[in-house]
Amino acid sequence: MSQEPNASTGGAPRKRRRRRRKPQPGERPQADLEQSRIEREAPADAPLSPAEAAEMKRHLRFLFEHRKILRLRVNAQEDLLLNGARPPEHRGTCLHLLGKVDLACVESALTRVTEAQERVELLAGIVRFSGDIGILLLYLESLAQSASKRKAAGAFSKAVERIDFAEVSAARVRRLLDLIATIFDGHERVQVLFGLLQSESFRSAFDRSAEQLPDALAELFVPLRCVHEVVFEGKPNHHGAEALERGVALLLEAPDEALRAFPLKVRDRLLEKAVRLLHDEKLRDRAARVLLDSLPDDSRAFSTLGMLRAAELLQRHEDAEARKVLNRIRAAHRGFHLPSKWLRALDAPRLGRLALVEQERPEEEAEPAPKADKGKPRRRRRPRREAPAPESGGALREAFWLDAQQHVWLRTAPPEAAERFEEETSIQRGLPVAGVLPVACAGRADDGTAFAASPAFALPLPHLLRRGRWRRDHAFALALQGVQVAHALAVAGVELSKLEAERFVVQDGRVPALWLADFSGARRARGVPDLREVGAAWCESVFSGLPEEEVPVELRELVAKRPGLPELIGALAARV
Repeated sequence: MSQEPNASTGGAPRKRRRRRRKPQPGERPQADLEQSRIEREAPADAPLSPAEAAEMKRHLRFLFEHRKILRLRVNAQEDLLLNGARPPEHRGTCLHLLGKVDLACVESALTRVTEAQERVELLAGIVRFSGDIGILLLYLESLAQSASKRKAAGAFSKAVERIDFAEVSAARVRRLLDLIATIFDGHERVQVLFGLLQSESFRSAFDRSAEQLPDALAELFVPLRCVHEVVFEGKPNHHGAEALERGVALLLEAPDEALRAFPLKVRDRLLEKAVRLLHDEKLRDRAARVLLDSLPDDSRAFSTLGMLRAAELLQRHEDAEARKVLNRIRAAHRGFHLPSKWLRALDAPRLGRLALVEQERPEEEAEPAPKADKGKPRRRRRPRREAPAPESGGALREAFWLDAQQHVWLRTAPPEAAERFEEETSIQRGLPVAGVLPVACAGRADDGTAFAASPAFALPLPHLLRRGRWRRDHAFALALQGVQVAHALAVAGVELSKLEAERFVVQDGRVPALWLADFSGARRARGVPDLREVGAAWCESVFSGLPEEEVPVELRELVAKRPGLPELIGALAARV
């Protein structure tokens, strides 16, 4: 503190008093909202404590100054209290006087106050002693209209501490949310709402009133309620994917340090929803940059969400970024083999986005060692999973589709046969029927090679045949399904000269499921082609794998007559 000479004392320094700046009206909203120290639950005849009496004197001075605006009707004892002629001692009398300033009284008084700042000052004095939520909301609304947002925000944080949300109506919840939207912006608004959502009574009050909210408030706050419920509480989504996507986007507006400060489970869920739901690439990139890097590399969350991130990057053809993520996962999770498989696919030769690699499976089987060798059994690798080519097409070859991160069966054709190949592929794509393997992707490589790929959820039929003699019921099931495919082709106006085992893939199981994967030589017919020969020849090829006595004579004779496909289907169905 500075000092200056004092002339009256012979130059001895004297202290300079610092003047206190007089607070401006409405400048201290937080102090206005301190909880009243007057105990309302105490017996009416219990005397006020010294602290309660001092506070009551301040309230009485305020009421004396504003009694005309409030139009208070008081009795003789209350008039003495207001004039200061009697000290506040009797609790019941004091509380009765304060209770006369209710919501109806305040709303009536506000009609007589035109200046915004005067309204704030009037309400600030009333909320010091009133516990009415309606008056509290009126004060906050007036403050939001006249004071700065910073001051209004400070008052708001104090006000909500005094609200019992268990008794709040839907209309008042709506007013409260409207205040949050008015006073706060961006991430501050999210923080305020999330702070309120920590209260179970507020969550219940919000959920009760959600359907009655105006569209503007519902679009803002329902998504935030949804993301809080799903991401922070870990509960199912009851508001729909659109609301959750919007809520995730709003939450990601938070500063980086705020996002990294969330608990690990919250960051985990938030990143997962961001990667899976958001359509905005910039938001997904930011979520991955901030949240993925905040997870420990050796955590299960990092490996799981890192693979989701890598899959997204591969789909966007950002292979270099995907490689970085995969390398981090592989380094931290030595026993997790999927990143290595994707990295090998990135290094493999390609046709477009198709990596020419084989799917890794436990393909090795033991082979007895020669008698002269008493060591361990030797290991031999099963032959390459590639089906022989049918008469007019190329072999089914396994590949890895980078965009979808799945294995596919690949067919190719040289540039000189590309147009014909693409026509066949177009026919296959135009037959979304059972028994026809769908086309996942197709195109041409830089050298003109045409290619088409289908999901590899089944094995080429020749692989099943190489296992040895098949069961009779399986043979009849395969014969039936092949004839059904031939019938579907005929109905669709597609002509095919022959059905061979090399054209099919099969899902092995209790009943094998057959899929036509190779449309080599297929062409569109002008009418309904006659495929009786194709269907009968297919049955004969299947029956050739069975002992003669296992195929009924009447069935062999029927096949030899080359009946119509519906008749042949009926006969085979009776045997399956």
